[in-house]
Amino acid sequence: MKKIAFIGLGAMGRHMARNLIQRGFNVHGFDLSPAAVDYLQQAGGAVASSAAKAAEDAEAIVLMVVNAAQAESILFSDGALKAASEGAVVCLMATCPPKTVERLSARVQALGYGFVDAPVSGGTVGAKAASLTIMAAGEIGAFAGVRPALEAMGSRVMHVGDKPGQGAHRQDDQSASLRCTHRRGCRGARIRGEGRRGCRHRAWHCARHGGGELDAEESRTAHVTKRTGSHERRRYLRQGSRHRVGGGARELRGITVGGAFASAVFICLGPRRWGCR
Repeated sequence: MKKIAFIGLGAMGRHMARNLIQRGFNVHGFDLSPAAVDYLQQAGGAVASSAAKAAEDAEAIVLMVVNAAQAESILFSDGALKAASEGAVVCLMATCPPKTVERLSARVQALGYGFVDAPVSGGTVGAKAASLTIMAAGEIGAFAGVRPALEAMGSRVMHVGDKPGQGAHRQDDQSASLRCTHRRGCRGARIRGEGRRGCRHRAWHCARHGGGELDAEESRTAHVTKRTGSHERRRYLRQGSRHRVGGGARELRGITVGGAFASAVFICLGPRRWGCR
């Protein structure tokens, strides 16, 4: 692949473009933010004055934009698609509604261009480290054409279907799984006495490792158990000591004066004997 047009150099896009440059791709980028294009230029990329200029003779157009409406405007109203080389592949990496992606891909493919729906997860941290999870959907030929570029930006690249929109469906499923895992994690954290800190830690862990995966869940549970075991044990011992002391006092209460005296001594000295505080 000789040239890639990268449109959308935001918080994630600029790092993704930089990773492509570091892997030897010829990246021409465009963004409305002067700081974003300066970053690309310092990373070794070429800066274009418009989306159409960036896409001139490009074999792939990577769109890391806000939504599908913005992607459609760039491709058609701004002339990026028309400027690209014949048979170029549009790679939509923004997270968009599946039905919207299907309509946009049909319009692009009707003009003889390829289309790959490739939403990502991993956030800015994943974009910087080239460790994004990329769920791509599109015809096998189009996917094969952009796969080397996708692998330069992510550590997990999955072809989840032959029809654009299926990647967006998978992204929705993963987001739902993360929300479910987070809710389950919050409830579990409260039951185990971890409070808000444990809840936040679980949410961070799931988001970083792919959201709702079994290995992340097991790792998190082991970590929490290891961290909070001593606290739970101390709390259990304190409660147990109070029950034992209270129980002993109730058994002795009301028998004789000597029994009452013994009960008072028992209550006063009992906690020290068992090391309670």
